[in-house]
Amino acid sequence: MNFQAGYILDGVSQIVNEKFPYKSFFKDSLEDNDENKLRGLFENVSSFNITFPTHDDIDYLGINPALAIQNNILTRGLPTRAPIAVEEALVKAGLVKRIFEKEYEEKFSLGDIEMPYNDIFEILHLVYPSLDIDKNGYAGKLDSELEWKFLQSDRPVFKQILQSQRFFSTLNPKGTIGKRLDFSYSIPYKVPFKTGTDYSGNTIFSPSYKTVIFEVDGPHHLSIEYLIYDSMRDNLAKESNSDVIRYPYFKIDKSVDISKDFDQNLIGILQKNYERSIEENKKLYTIALLPFSVARIQKTLLEIFIRNSELLKKEALKICFIERDIPGAALALQIFQEFISNLNELLHDEDKLILPEINAVLLQDKKWLYNESLNCEIKSINWDQFNEDHYDIVIDNSILLRENIYNFDNSTSINYHTVRSVHFVNQTVEESRQIYCSKPLNYKPLVIRNDDTSYSSISDLIPSMNYFLKNIFYKKSFREGQLPIISRALQKAPVIGLLPTGGGKSLTFQIPAFMQPGLTVIVDPIKSLMEDQVRVLKENWIDSVTYINSSQDDGTKNKSIADFKLGKKQMIFVSPERFVIENFRDILSHIHSTGYGQNIIYCVVDEVHCLSEWGHDFRTDYLMLGENAQTYSFSRNSSDESSRAKVSLIGLTATASFDVLADIERELRIESDDIAQATIMIENTIRPELFFRVVDVSVYQDRSTAVIEEMEKFVDTFAYFNCSEILLKSQQHHFDKFDKLDFCQRDELDKPILNEDGLIFQKKDSFLFQKKLDDQATITFCAVKGTDKNDKGEFKHKWGVRYINQKLCENDISSAFYHGTDNEIEQKVTTENFNLFTGGKINNMVCTKAFGMGIDKDNIRATYHVNYSGSLESLVQECGRAGRDKKTAVSTIFVNPRKKYTINPIMLYKYVPGLDSFQMKVVKEALNPKEITLSTEEDFLQFVADCEFKYVRKDGSEGGLSPAFVNYIKETIPKYSREILTTSSPDREIHDFFFNLSFKGANFDKAQLSRLINKTEFKLAPDVQPPLRDVFSNSEEGDFIFYISFNHNIIVEAKAKVAQLLPFTEKEKVADLKWVCKESKTVEDFWFNMHLRGILKEDDLSDIQKAEIEETFLASRDGNETGKIIYRMNALGLLQSYTKDYTKDFYKCIFYKASSIDFYLKNLSKYLRRYQSEITVEKEIEKITKLLSFNSQDLVDDILVLLFHIAEFSMKEIAHKRKIATDEIKGHLEEMLSMDGTELEKNFYLKEQIYYYFNAKYAKPNFMENGKEASLLDDYRKYQDQVLKPTDILYKFISDDILKYGTEQNNYKHLIGSCKKMTYSLTTSELEIDWILNLLNAFAFYSTNNISYRNEANFVIRRGFDRLFSDQKFHQDDYGLVKDIFENYFEKLSANIRPDNPSIFDIDLIQNNLLQDLQAKQIEILLHNYETRLV
Repeated sequence: MNFQAGYILDGVSQIVNEKFPYKSFFKDSLEDNDENKLRGLFENVSSFNITFPTHDDIDYLGINPALAIQNNILTRGLPTRAPIAVEEALVKAGLVKRIFEKEYEEKFSLGDIEMPYNDIFEILHLVYPSLDIDKNGYAGKLDSELEWKFLQSDRPVFKQILQSQRFFSTLNPKGTIGKRLDFSYSIPYKVPFKTGTDYSGNTIFSPSYKTVIFEVDGPHHLSIEYLIYDSMRDNLAKESNSDVIRYPYFKIDKSVDISKDFDQNLIGILQKNYERSIEENKKLYTIALLPFSVARIQKTLLEIFIRNSELLKKEALKICFIERDIPGAALALQIFQEFISNLNELLHDEDKLILPEINAVLLQDKKWLYNESLNCEIKSINWDQFNEDHYDIVIDNSILLRENIYNFDNSTSINYHTVRSVHFVNQTVEESRQIYCSKPLNYKPLVIRNDDTSYSSISDLIPSMNYFLKNIFYKKSFREGQLPIISRALQKAPVIGLLPTGGGKSLTFQIPAFMQPGLTVIVDPIKSLMEDQVRVLKENWIDSVTYINSSQDDGTKNKSIADFKLGKKQMIFVSPERFVIENFRDILSHIHSTGYGQNIIYCVVDEVHCLSEWGHDFRTDYLMLGENAQTYSFSRNSSDESSRAKVSLIGLTATASFDVLADIERELRIESDDIAQATIMIENTIRPELFFRVVDVSVYQDRSTAVIEEMEKFVDTFAYFNCSEILLKSQQHHFDKFDKLDFCQRDELDKPILNEDGLIFQKKDSFLFQKKLDDQATITFCAVKGTDKNDKGEFKHKWGVRYINQKLCENDISSAFYHGTDNEIEQKVTTENFNLFTGGKINNMVCTKAFGMGIDKDNIRATYHVNYSGSLESLVQECGRAGRDKKTAVSTIFVNPRKKYTINPIMLYKYVPGLDSFQMKVVKEALNPKEITLSTEEDFLQFVADCEFKYVRKDGSEGGLSPAFVNYIKETIPKYSREILTTSSPDREIHDFFFNLSFKGANFDKAQLSRLINKTEFKLAPDVQPPLRDVFSNSEEGDFIFYISFNHNIIVEAKAKVAQLLPFTEKEKVADLKWVCKESKTVEDFWFNMHLRGILKEDDLSDIQKAEIEETFLASRDGNETGKIIYRMNALGLLQSYTKDYTKDFYKCIFYKASSIDFYLKNLSKYLRRYQSEITVEKEIEKITKLLSFNSQDLVDDILVLLFHIAEFSMKEIAHKRKIATDEIKGHLEEMLSMDGTELEKNFYLKEQIYYYFNAKYAKPNFMENGKEASLLDDYRKYQDQVLKPTDILYKFISDDILKYGTEQNNYKHLIGSCKKMTYSLTTSELEIDWILNLLNAFAFYSTNNISYRNEANFVIRRGFDRLFSDQKFHQDDYGLVKDIFENYFEKLSANIRPDNPSIFDIDLIQNNLLQDLQAKQIEILLHNYETRLV
């Protein structure tokens, strides 16, 4: 039987990378090039045959899991990186050197040995030197003496490379079963070969091996029958990329020169290898081929034990390894045993595989042995001492000889296994790489969780875990946070892992995927991310992975799915949309039925924050992902095929807010009592080698100019940060402020060294970048794709990807662009750009934030943000692309701090009654000039006084509002300027613009929900199904099916409504309605454009007519909006499940009809409880209940009430939280600009803000410190549920017990971060009444004695006490209680303020003002009580 396995040395890998720049060897290609030649050679050398006299069958359901895991790790690449033991053995033999240039990676080279690429390339053409085989020694089958005569060429090498009597059906399944080819040679190079056409008629090419067939034709082949038959066979051969060369008997009689029918370069290499001197080339043979020999014998041992498990039950085994040429058996046995030993250390006793004592001997041809040390002290014997009956297993191995070529008089003993190279790579499932699956293993916990929510590793298990880390990925040790995630995953428990960018998230699922015997599905939100993860794995010589996305042709997708289904690939990367495609669900749910024992052990949700509507990258298709994964994917609990267990879920992200975590916990089905254990948050997002800069771009009209200038002077910018002095200060700052363990002195066992003061600082020199910047990369992030062009063909948006990229190219800065697109042509361009960038052929990428998720390229030295990110979470994700190699990198963020005055539309409506949508649009446009910035209130009011409030009509003529109305506006705005005016900034407006595009408001959601329920969904085919209301009403209790269109464009209906209101002669104006609907983003835009195009005016319509037309406009929805409707209905329990049909563009939905509204009300309550306190939800439900009829006839209307509430709640809260997230980052960046100090000091400021936000320890659940409960988050939730008094929390967290334990300054900053983080999770109604977090936040602000917090502290403390004074539910007009809080608070605060802190005067003033307010409140209560008594 044929098998596949192979190893490659690190030094040989480096030779390959030097030969193929930009790591092009690892990129799939359908070209006839040198990369594909080498790929073919590697796959051929990794392929071999093992004979099994008996026990050749395999019980796929009974494979020992430990053996399955070893097989899957061994065959993860063809070839894959050699185990460290192989490298170290060759170090000892003097052929390899260990390199210490990389702190975190194992690295080896060939040292001083010069080995050109061509030597490696040639030696992979397997030939045994000088072996001329006579007829007695020839092991091939021959049908006639004529065939032996054919082989008598003047080149004996042909006897080794030509395969005799190959079955024709292995070449082309259409061939007659049992028929054979006389001789054949499969050229070991991969070449593109046409395999068919796709649905569009495009030719599909696949990598293939060309075979040359040599037919020795006797006299009977001249008959008509044979001529016809031979012609048919030759045509079938051509279908399989084969050439047939026929040699008639009369030519053979005269002598044959076979070499003329070979590629001369190829035959030259084969002949050269035949003539090689073994002694002179022993280094080459050992370096290139010994790792393959090790892999073959390791694989052979695995296959023997898998097929004959009785051998493992013996107390001892005797094994003889016969090595005909390249040695490797001793190392293979050592690796096999070390693997099982290390695995056993990690397992519970019942799952350990106890190996028999193995007594091995070697029977070698010593002329091939480079150094005796490679035999690992295993005893050698000679042929005189060999007796096969003395051994339980005999393995006879040759790398250079192919199967059935040379007859060594091999034994036919049942214990004798011959291992030889193959003539061709067999692609059938049984004889190619096979991922073995089994029941999961029970691993011991690798870590323990400490009271402060940190984790400590179990030291006894670390060496064994590091063994697997080193041997699979060549990493020296795990990074912080990786082991806790891996530990839960290995135990098959659901886990949410939050690791910082560059923290090694991918490794946390890849290690478990290899260390459990099963397949893994990984869900990635964007194509670039899945393609990049596969690229990185392949560059690590791991190719047992594949992916499916929309940029692939159908043939490629189908092959990827088939390879995964049949166990040829262990991991598959898919988009979330794939889980809602019925065909993919069927494949997953029936994967166990293939007959090869497959089961899926993990489903990994990468960038898991995308599943939450509250996250910054929400994707509606993440809905129900966890449920779908566990419904359609199964692992096994035993060897019984019917035994099924839920697939384990792993969710990974760099950042997630509390609201996002709540959604993740729900989607991953984590029980409430397990949340603390399941959520592993290591959020130290600070990297000392990555520096932040902020650049003021207020003077630039075009930000591309700023980007170009910054790129041109980057050498100087980089030099400032990339020097020993700056890096030392950065490391010291990191040690003092963030994490001492990252930069502390350690002993020989890598344990931190302590003195009386604690940990000792130790600098690291590894961060200094010492290469040239010429081949380093940059990423420029833009907020918008910017694909729209003006009439001149220019890109409209000067902040967009396409415009910035164009400007870089125009200025001779080679760059490419990347953004999402549905356009097929653009898709191909962006995919090619992605490959050019990740391959190093282009070093500057301009992209949207989609590129910021997970791209792992180690030479990115800089990122640029044309506009700052929408949140700290996004900023950390995007900037984190730089410096992945742990060398100096710089992130530059462009900021325009100039504020500008504009009007608040809501307040303008309030103070200008009767203002219609058209007028509002004109006023807003007129008072928001693009060419000037109105940066003061005086400037704005003067602009109002001078404004003419003009607009341009459709025909280009100018129009204006009535003079009377203009005068009214000019009088009203100055009169109520404090109420009507607001400030904005160019940076902020871009975020508001995109938010408004995605979230058009609750009215849109309501209109769409109402239309979906009340109107026919398929307007062009109304007979397909009635409206949802009718289907629901006519259904019995339980499930029913309803179809929903991806998009619902009802412009036709809108045209009809408008046409009814127009005179007959004006109906041609209806044609303009399509443009109006397309260009209008809001109702205000809609009526403005209707007026502008001369279609209709609001004032000409009745309220009913206006409402009908607005309802039609509002109800038009795109795919994203349909996804949100699905999301809302699922939250209510109305929609249970769905699939998507991308060919017909509709959802097939499973709805549930309950007997009463109570079912849906309960689900609404459950939904709200994820984001609100128990008490708040009870109040909300109480209000909603009053709106319901609870009448079965009105059930649909009651459901609509609940859906409307979800829409209003979501829109209100999302808008609020997005705003404060953007305000937060805006404030930090503008503070950096205004600060005095060096670039380094400003960088320190931003890092501290990021750190104390993400790592706010008091905002961690179950956090304990100094043996005491210290989780503000837990306490606040108890307060919300009326378990704790607010004063208990306030006094606790301003006490010395909390704030003065450890480093006091850091504790204040942790409290600031905790208050902010928790504030962001509150709903608007909760935020309006909170005073605890405000007072704690202000207390911490002041107590830092940092003057930069002064203004914010003054505002927050005032707001906190104002809310306390107003919280009558708490104090019930007992202002004596309020006074006690007031006095205790200020007494404690005053003790923390230094005398030289200017804030002391602010505090005194605020305290006095608040005291006056408090006294006024007390007097008011006294007067009220007095008046009440008089009455």
